[in-house]
Amino acid sequence: MKERFDIVDRNDHVIGQAERSQVHGNPELIHRVIHILVFNSAADWFLQQRSWNKDTQPGKWDTAVGDHLDTGESYLQAALREMREERGIETAKST
Repeated sequence: MKERFDIVDRNDHVIGQAERSQVHGNPELIHRVIHILVFNSAADWFLQQRSWNKDTQPGKWDTAVGDHLDTGESYLQAALREMREERGIETAKST
């Protein structure tokens, strides 16, 4: 199954959906993503190197956690899901 993302207007209102290949090939199709900075108690922050197989920015350094929102998902839901899936982080505090 191909990934589909919500397409939003400049005010972040959902106006449609499109497949991943469409949104990554068309800068006019604005879609929702999250990026989370992760710091430890010593204030060190963590980066990850993107896979060389990614369709955008392969091999580049990126935030510790980042992904697209699933259709209908809130930013908070996506952030918590991705922190758990990518880093095994079950709890977090924001600043």
